[in-house]
Amino acid sequence: YLAVIGALALASIGVLIYDQYVGLPVGSERGNTEPIEREIILPIEANSIAVLRFLNIDVSDKTEIFASGFADDVINRLARVPSLLVSSRGDSWSLGADSSSQEVRQRLRVAYYLEGSVRLTGNILRVVVQLIDSKTGFHLVSRDFERDLEDFNQVQKDIVDLTMANLRIALPPDTQSILDANYKDADLDAYMLYRKGKAILDEPQTFEKLQQAITYLMNALELDPEYAAAHAGLCNAYVRGFEMRKDVGF
Repeated sequence: YLAVIGALALASIGVLIYDQYVGLPVGSERGNTEPIEREIILPIEANSIAVLRFLNIDVSDKTEIFASGFADDVINRLARVPSLLVSSRGDSWSLGADSSSQEVRQRLRVAYYLEGSVRLTGNILRVVVQLIDSKTGFHLVSRDFERDLEDFNQVQKDIVDLTMANLRIALPPDTQSILDANYKDADLDAYMLYRKGKAILDEPQTFEKLQQAITYLMNALELDPEYAAAHAGLCNAYVRGFEMRKDVGF
């Protein structure tokens, strides 16, 4: 018994001396010699915003055209504003329409985000948009637009103007002119055909789907020959078709 006690005492003195002059491994108290991994918190840019996918309230195909179209077009217009960092559509739309502010902030690293919903009742378009501070989760502004379907172009512009007016960030004085530059009202029927074609282009591609998208885009241009977005979409479709069928032509 005395021999055991003596051995333990000598071992304790040895550990104490080793710790004093050499040092024990980090995490030895917990029986874990692996280094502790710390979560890297990326900085949040002050002048940054994300536009989440707008919620389709009545879950109709026609409403989905405007829900996805509004969010997509708002992203494109905000992205042209100097000094404003806009999260990409792919990253923003990887989150659900009802994502929490904490999830948006951690995933997208933006100071603000825009969410909304779209409801179509007969020929009346009702859009609700909310600009939210990702740090606090509080609304900076919430507004609803109820317009005739034919006024969808104006609703898009109002959403962007409302967002910019409430961000309160330092922007160059020529911001407004950039927002308005090359802004052309699209024909309603041409817009819907364009959105159908673009939706197909955003999906995983097959040659048959690509031909269907081209048909939609060409039909849109027949209704509105000066519709720049449809021209750009058609050009994109032809380039993809060439890459898919280099051997037989397109």
